[in-house]
Amino acid sequence: MTGWTPPNRKRILCERTETSVDSGIGVTGEDEEIPTKMQKKYMGSPTSIYFNSENTSGLEGLSRTLLDKYKAVRKITELYPWQQEFLNNKELLNGENFLLTAQTGGGKTLIAEILMLREIFNRNCSAIFVLPLVALVQEKILAFKALADAFNVRIEEYAAHKGRIPPIKRQDHRSLFVCTIEKASLLINSLMEQKQLKTVGLLVLDEVHMIGESGRGANLECLIAKYAHAHPRGQIVAMSATIGNSDELAKFLKGYHYHNSSRPVELKQYIAADRQVIRVTEQAILEPERNLVTRDPADPDGVVELALEIIPKHSVLIFCNSRAACENLCTLLFSRMPKAMIEHRRDDRVRIVEELKAETDNQAAQGLKNALRVGIAYHHAGLMSCERQVVEAAFHSGAISIVCATSTLAAGVNMPARRVIIRSPKVGIQLMTKSQFLQMAGRAGRAGFDDVGECIVVANEARNSVLKIIIEDPIPSCQSQLAEQLEAFILDLVGLGFTNKENLVNIVKSTLLGVQNPESITESVEASLAALVESRFLLIPTEGEYGLSLYGRGKFHSGLSPKEIPEIVDHFKDHFGRGLAFKTRFSIISICVPFDVRVAIDWDVFREQYLKLETCDRRMFGEHNVVEAQILKRQRDGGSPTMAEMRLYTAMVVHRLCKYGMTSLYDNARVFKVAVGWIQQTYESMCHRAQALGRFSEHVSDMWPLRGLLPELVNYMRSAGNEEIAQLMSVDGITRTMAGILVKSKYNTVGAISRASIEELREVLNGKLRKNLAEKIIFSAKCVLRDAIDEKKEEIAALGGGLGI
Repeated sequence: MTGWTPPNRKRILCERTETSVDSGIGVTGEDEEIPTKMQKKYMGSPTSIYFNSENTSGLEGLSRTLLDKYKAVRKITELYPWQQEFLNNKELLNGENFLLTAQTGGGKTLIAEILMLREIFNRNCSAIFVLPLVALVQEKILAFKALADAFNVRIEEYAAHKGRIPPIKRQDHRSLFVCTIEKASLLINSLMEQKQLKTVGLLVLDEVHMIGESGRGANLECLIAKYAHAHPRGQIVAMSATIGNSDELAKFLKGYHYHNSSRPVELKQYIAADRQVIRVTEQAILEPERNLVTRDPADPDGVVELALEIIPKHSVLIFCNSRAACENLCTLLFSRMPKAMIEHRRDDRVRIVEELKAETDNQAAQGLKNALRVGIAYHHAGLMSCERQVVEAAFHSGAISIVCATSTLAAGVNMPARRVIIRSPKVGIQLMTKSQFLQMAGRAGRAGFDDVGECIVVANEARNSVLKIIIEDPIPSCQSQLAEQLEAFILDLVGLGFTNKENLVNIVKSTLLGVQNPESITESVEASLAALVESRFLLIPTEGEYGLSLYGRGKFHSGLSPKEIPEIVDHFKDHFGRGLAFKTRFSIISICVPFDVRVAIDWDVFREQYLKLETCDRRMFGEHNVVEAQILKRQRDGGSPTMAEMRLYTAMVVHRLCKYGMTSLYDNARVFKVAVGWIQQTYESMCHRAQALGRFSEHVSDMWPLRGLLPELVNYMRSAGNEEIAQLMSVDGITRTMAGILVKSKYNTVGAISRASIEELREVLNGKLRKNLAEKIIFSAKCVLRDAIDEKKEEIAALGGGLGI
């Protein structure tokens, strides 16, 4: 069923007139008169070259010129009927908020893109697109490159250490910010403080069902509530495939719900149990289809048979419940691969392996290279991002036909396939939930390639539990997680100017937490305010108005959690009090390691690397004799490491990486016996954390000694410790080895790379650079150059000058 559902219809007083209108604001009480935001109809900007009311495209506020160009860029002929209906919805055009639910692969991304283009061209406003994972942001940046080229739209990445806070003040406001949840929150704080939030007219959120997840969910709820109250005339469109309590989410958004249940490609669902494949129909009828014929002791579930029977004509994505299971299954498939499959697109696969070797300095795992040569691969968080990107590109191109991926990465894997096999109904050690099943099953069937998608769950002894998940279990409701970060949310609200207790209570009442727990909100807010005053994040209120203390301002600008800030400050004071001056890189790195880091420690390696540190750096661990005794005891007895020990082990990993450069990633993984993907993710995370600590130290006098040191550390980490190639290392996709080659060629500056063609760049790098990576590098170079120019314009404007001086 397709259609939109309004919340309770109320009599509304518009700010501009006394006329009452119907609105999508969902509240209780039949006779309330509630002021709402001004209507923002898409009448077109006078300066828009694309808007022409007489040149209609069939979509309100969108010219034929714009829509035709968009279709050409995305290589589509027509929109789905439901997409056109939604985009022409009167309430949407009037600027009302919406919750859009549609199945995975149903076309939500196209909706988001058209909405953002319409905002940019018709209202001359920027838009923010929020995604839950860094990997998804990076993927979208490259996908949006085509929009940037075709429509001259500025794409800005805010993920990990990317994205300037505060943002560059542009001469126009036509930016498309692509952000993680955490970076979007900082961006909104900064824009509000600069009184520039009004330039962002649209907030689009994908995977909004993650609002029910611990940690990330609270951040997402804070982000939505902050934008809604700081910019009441802005519009919010939240999208998801799996939400059980859409009415509560729509009420939280103060908007409408539009649902589309149709799927472009039919999905057939099966279970495999006791070597029998059984169809699960939409009517919940079980229809035995066939028995598996092969008898392989190494594959009692018949997964190899299920995978091989449709390749290479079709593709297969297999979800496993651990990294080891992915690699082991890939090894099994490698040993069972038929000769015809090995020969299929052999030359393409040889080229892909050579490209992988070039991007990893020939240090990629031999098992992955062997698998790629026969048309298969594994994909999990233990791989470097470039390895995962090579696998994804090869799978999309059809050069490889089978990918074994961890089920925990289902939300971050954009690899649709004809057949999805869920090898184990467990995600990690827990039975999968309905949402997790739908996330994995949703990858089956590629629009434009497949006429049907198939999802097969290997159930065996869990058959009844799996059938219950598929047939009976409802889509779970999203429960607010804001209570765990209520104090952080209140600090942000005070920083945004909502300083009165009554205002704070009313805002928290309007959150999902307030919608689901209306009776306890006032008490919770009062308790949080008292705790924040006691912990010195808030000043003692004057005439009922609260204000941020130095710690509060530090939290507001850095995004650090108020729960960890006292620990950070105490940690710094303790070390500083012991005469540790934080003058060495290791000492600064050590304070940037998160307090929740998790890593398995090899105590022989710990001792070896500890003894290689300078004497002053070893003091970070404590008295040498005591530390030696503790390490020897650990080597002898083992046991779970303490948080302090895991932080110091992580600091040694990152310190060695900084010392020898990013080319030592694989060497570091071997030395410290950890996954190379973990090292890369930790390195990126610490760059981001160093930035946050730098912003925090600017506002907190206790931390002032770090103000100049942390920015220097970030620059050093980004350039991989080599000043000669520092400029080139600011470009996404360029490795240290590539930079070493480029710096000796005519492409030795960012500007030169931005002007290069794909083939020219590939040629100078020995022809072993993936075309889409070359495209990414050139696009990134253009963005770096653009930002540098705009920063200079910003400096000139601040001096009261102009480009004509």
